Amino acid sequence: MKAMVNRCPSCGGTLQFDSASGKLKCPYCESVFDPGSIQTMTDAGEVTMPSEEAVLSEEVNPESSPVKTESAGKEKKKNAKDGKMDAVVYTCPNCGAEITCTELAAVEYCLYCGSFVTLQKHMTRIRKPDLILPFAIDQEACRNKYSFMLARNLYAPSEFRKKEFLNRFKGIYIPFWTYEYTYGPNVQLDGVTTKQKGDYLYEQHYDIFLKVDGKLDGVSFDASSNFDDTISSKLAPFERAKMKPFDASYIYGYFADTADVEENVYRRDADQDVRDKIWREVTANIDTGKVKTKKPDVNQFDETFHVQKKAKLSMLPVWFLTWRKDDRVAYSVVNGDTGKIYAEIPIDIKRYLGISLLTAVILFCLLNLTVTFNVSMMLKIALFFSLLTLILYQVQTNKMVQRITHTEDKGYLAKNGSEKTQAVKKSAVEQAFSWLWDHKKELGIGLFALLGFLAEAVLPILFFGFYLVIPAVVLYVLARIVTSYRILKDKRIFLDVSGSVTAMIMSGVILFMDPAADIFYYAMAVFSMAAIAFTAVCTMLRYNDLVTRPVPHFFERTEGSTK
Repeated sequence: MKAMVNRCPSCGGTLQFDSASGKLKCPYCESVFDPGSIQTMTDAGEVTMPSEEAVLSEEVNPESSPVKTESAGKEKKKNAKDGKMDAVVYTCPNCGAEITCTELAAVEYCLYCGSFVTLQKHMTRIRKPDLILPFAIDQEACRNKYSFMLARNLYAPSEFRKKEFLNRFKGIYIPFWTYEYTYGPNVQLDGVTTKQKGDYLYEQHYDIFLKVDGKLDGVSFDASSNFDDTISSKLAPFERAKMKPFDASYIYGYFADTADVEENVYRRDADQDVRDKIWREVTANIDTGKVKTKKPDVNQFDETFHVQKKAKLSMLPVWFLTWRKDDRVAYSVVNGDTGKIYAEIPIDIKRYLGISLLTAVILFCLLNLTVTFNVSMMLKIALFFSLLTLILYQVQTNKMVQRITHTEDKGYLAKNGSEKTQAVKKSAVEQAFSWLWDHKKELGIGLFALLGFLAEAVLPILFFGFYLVIPAVVLYVLARIVTSYRILKDKRIFLDVSGSVTAMIMSGVILFMDPAADIFYYAMAVFSMAAIAFTAVCTMLRYNDLVTRPVPHFFERTEGSTK
């Protein structure tokens, strides 16, 4: 068995990796050590340990434990052969997320579900990473960058600005699959020239021989089903040139997630990305005159370029902040190398309403001095904003469908192929490719919208042209909202859009009837603005649902992981 040792040789204090100096530093005696200079892992076959608790809390001193050399040698060969290592893993009892950590005080809080709870610890075998990119940004610099970004967000909840909340930023190493490719040295491509004579087209083919010696890194994909692919993609790129061979000492003072997604999950995406890069690089450096070089198809490309592939497990640095309210969480993450930020920040509805009201008063005063609207124009403006809020609401619900079906998170889908997930995926496909029902209706609505547009653009003299376009667009948007409802199963959707829909219908009726009394226009304008405000607030609430997510549940991890 292996137990991690992170004690200062001088005073016995807990060592931590210092991102500013790139060294191991003792906060007690301020001793500094190079990473890897201290034996961070001790091989022990049959070892007399002080206690099991000492092993699990990583307080084992390799020099104080009698080791049987033969058993230790066998264990070392075993670990080298299967590419795995023993490690202390902490599991959250609430959500099932698994991390490793060397800072005992940090295991009373779960990054993924935001619970203040004592994590359960046990020894297990995990896949040993190949590379690691050390933290280059410390917690203070991370907080400063995040605060600067937050200062430009007027609607962020006040809690996000509190110092005690920002102090909950935790450094975590996220496992990523990094794909490396080499190609060459001898490549033979097909070239062709074409020439037309009369009714005949003549082709002349050539063999193009190239000497190339290339090496490329494909994109990196996170290897943890805990970490959403949509979040990890926002943090890219990481500087691969700074990566170092994995050494456990770089993790001192930080969390580290465990890899549980196989490298073949993202292999096709990485292959496609690299094939495009190889083709661009090779063809950019050759001049064949009038001979056009033919790109090999997917099945022949790797063989033509003699592509050799290798996937390495890399640990990449991320500063992680979790905000939790009731049964929903929001994540803010910062690239621990470049400082790039991705933040899920909900809207404080009270702040939104207050700032919006103040802005409306200022605009009213300015427009009242410069612009004059007649009563008919007021209703048309209300009609436009009603349609705009409806479209914005539809966009939010569509994004919520993508979130709930995890359509962009291959890692999650690969590790959570349960019947529940399969059913949700089937519903999403059914909505997108239902040629017998949904597609037929939307095609008819789209045709109706096209006819209305032509009537408005080609025959503007026709009075009914304008009244064809708006209903067609409204019906199309409503059809998309109904499609989203069939997946989300949230009846609040119909209540949310009732304000804008009612405002559009009634405004259209008043404009069509064109009553002589202005009181009808004024009354409908006031009603429409109130209805629009209602739908706008509901849109903000759905936005908050979008940027937050239900408390995660990772207990369904299945066999076949890289742990």
